[in-house]
Amino acid sequence: GLDDTPMSFLAVGSQGRTATIANLLSQPFSFGLDRDGALAIVTEIAMTIKRRWQTVFRSCGVPERLFGELTRVSFANALSFDIESY
Repeated sequence: GLDDTPMSFLAVGSQGRTATIANLLSQPFSFGLDRDGALAIVTEIAMTIKRRWQTVFRSCGVPERLFGELTRVSFANALSFDIESY
């Protein structure tokens, strides 16, 4: 696309394929969840990514010099996750 908005493969919320946590939480019933259940799952995933992404990338041989660049890809949503925002 012409902009840098990350997109998911499937529509995940009221904003279609927009790959944001807010969009994912906008229609949790589409996944058989209520908002609290969806938020609990998102929180667990985001916290795991925050804690472990560098370790996982290192173990896969990704050079640390690329880490700064990698934080601009879609998993960066998890790095800035703050449950109080939702």
